[in-house]
Amino acid sequence: MPTYRFQAVDDQGRTVRGDVGAASRDAAAAQVRGRALTPIRIEEGPSRRSARAGGRRNGGVFARNLAMLLQAGHTAEHALVSMTRHGPGKVGLIAGTTLGELRSGASLSEAMKRQSSVFPAHFVAAAEAGESSGRLGQALAELADDEERRAKLVADVRGALAYPAVLGTAMIVALGFMVTVVLPKFGEMFVEMGAPPPPELAVLLGFGAFLSGNWPWLVFAGACAALAVTLAVRADATRLVIDRWWLQAPVLGPIARAALSARFFRVLSLLLRNGQTAAPAFAAARRSVANRWARARFDEAIVRVGEGRSPAAEIGASGVLPPLASDMLRASEDGGVLADGATRLAHLYEDELDRRTRLLVRIAEPVMVGLAGLLIGSMMLSIVSALVGVNEAIAR
Repeated sequence: MPTYRFQAVDDQGRTVRGDVGAASRDAAAAQVRGRALTPIRIEEGPSRRSARAGGRRNGGVFARNLAMLLQAGHTAEHALVSMTRHGPGKVGLIAGTTLGELRSGASLSEAMKRQSSVFPAHFVAAAEAGESSGRLGQALAELADDEERRAKLVADVRGALAYPAVLGTAMIVALGFMVTVVLPKFGEMFVEMGAPPPPELAVLLGFGAFLSGNWPWLVFAGACAALAVTLAVRADATRLVIDRWWLQAPVLGPIARAALSARFFRVLSLLLRNGQTAAPAFAAARRSVANRWARARFDEAIVRVGEGRSPAAEIGASGVLPPLASDMLRASEDGGVLADGATRLAHLYEDELDRRTRLLVRIAEPVMVGLAGLLIGSMMLSIVSALVGVNEAIAR
């Protein structure tokens, strides 16, 4: 379904901007009028996919701006009006859409829930908790803090892995250039002289000839393999197996488990500290986890919680979280300090994730440098062997 951007005015003459999903321009205009707005301009906007990506990137900015205005004394409606007029980029469009829902009688959390492509489930849960406790501004501010921490962590990891990735790419390009362009020149010299090339050179020449003669088929086979893997990964059964293995892998598993635990406990802490009760908070924190196997295990635990069992005990017994986290979670619940316990666990696993990631990068860099040196040394050995072989052939 196409997305339409609109500009409209309300009954007090204030300008409202936003976007709606509709089958046609007329249907979009009808939706705008249904929000008690008079449309001025309606135009087709970006696809739902690009709007979803942009919305998620700007969700933290939206929460931060709205929290600042609410904590300054604005009502939610006045804050959204201001953000619609002055919000940066797509934040203004998101605010306009939310404002329209608010004026149609929805609460802020309901308005956010109706924009599921923009606001993840834990955004909605945080807004619900803030509305129930009367601390909406604080809840949104903490939500924005969480999103900023997460974005910084992702940026740090990507930045740390950039050098090994660039080095690995350079190695592959250099190897391809040597075996397909440089070394074949030496092979031609040996053919002209009627002498066999050295064994090291012969191996690389054979590899280069294979690449040069079969590259279209290799590209086709690679594309087919990538398509087959993509389709297999999309299957629920395959994804569950992969996600379970990912948490148990020898080197990357502890990092993945620390990232999952840090995310789960940060969202749980945010919700509990802003008035959400334990069972709904655990359910919302579960929805913030991307790993499907972990979500399935959490779902089983939440079903047992619905039967009257302890949320902390059942989540801890799910086998997803590290044993230390499970023990601390149950102890915090028994002591009546579940929110404080979740906060401490969030800090613990965020620090562990940072430490393990930096250690992995520190190990990866010298390994990549060593592989590059080995590759360059092998190619230089092949070139020297070729030069020696040429000299010997000339001498004969």
